[in-house]
Amino acid sequence: MLTLTELCAELNNWFTQKEDMIIGDFKIENQTIDLSALVEDGHLQPGQYFRIIGSRMQNDGVYQYTESLTGLNNETTFSGAVWCMKIPKGLLTLLDDINDWIDNYQEIARKPFRQESYQGVYSYEKASGLQSAYGNKSADVMITWQTVFASDLNQWRKA
Repeated sequence: MLTLTELCAELNNWFTQKEDMIIGDFKIENQTIDLSALVEDGHLQPGQYFRIIGSRMQNDGVYQYTESLTGLNNETTFSGAVWCMKIPKGLLTLLDDINDWIDNYQEIARKPFRQESYQGVYSYEKASGLQSAYGNKSADVMITWQTVFASDLNQWRKA
């Protein structure tokens, strides 16, 4: 399953602005991080996504803020950052579509054959990848979620 953290990394886009990046010392206790100061000053709202950076205990990543947020690894203190994110609804829908494709087609796409037959004599037809935009020749490109959803992802991709 593709996570929002992995998708944002692929896009090189964390959907933040400089004023939404809070740098400081953070503590994770009872598997939760205290972000009440960010909520009180209006930077973070319940349901909003945020990114942790700089954790020494494998907590770096994207999370959705809820008052009962748990599941983080305890950490006495770390100097890092919390980025309050503004994830477009369309990206979350696309993430669901990508995960549906991964669940249903990724295994098939990894196989080198498009068709195999055992009717008397073994025969096969190799998969040729994606159709080239330049004529009828096929391009030998491995089919991945990135290639299948490239045009949808490009609107959010940053260099």
